[in-house]
Amino acid sequence: MLGLWESIPDESLNIRDQIRNEVELLGYVKSMKANIPSDYGVVIDLNTKYSPIATIYRINDGSIEVIKTDTRKYKANKFEQFDMIKTITKEPRNKKKFMGKDEKGKGIYETLSEQEDILTQWTIITF
Repeated sequence: MLGLWESIPDESLNIRDQIRNEVELLGYVKSMKANIPSDYGVVIDLNTKYSPIATIYRINDGSIEVIKTDTRKYKANKFEQFDMIKTITKEPRNKKKFMGKDEKGKGIYETLSEQEDILTQWTIITF
C-alpha cells in the first residue's frame, strides 16, 4: 500500500483549481494566500437567473462577499463559477422591488430608498 501512495505524484495546484476542489469535495474553502491583493477573488457561486449575483471568496483573508453585478456589463464581460476576478469598481444603487408586469409583459419595478453595492467593473484573471 505504501508503494502505491509513493507512486502518486505530489503536484501543487494553482489557487483557482485548489479552491474549486475544496468547494466540490469539502463543501467549503479553507485556502488563503496573504500575498494576493484584497481585490482579487474566486467566484465560488454564481446565480444568473435574474440580476447576476456572485459569491466571491477573497483569497488574501478568506472572507466571502455576495454581490450583484450590473446586468448589461455582465453580458459584455461574463465570468463563470471558479473564475478569478479582480474587482475594480462597486457603486451604491437603490434596491428595486418587482411589482409585476404591464400589459405588454414588461417588468414594473419600484425603486426603494435602501441601497446595495453593485459590481460594475472587473477583470478576469487568467493564468
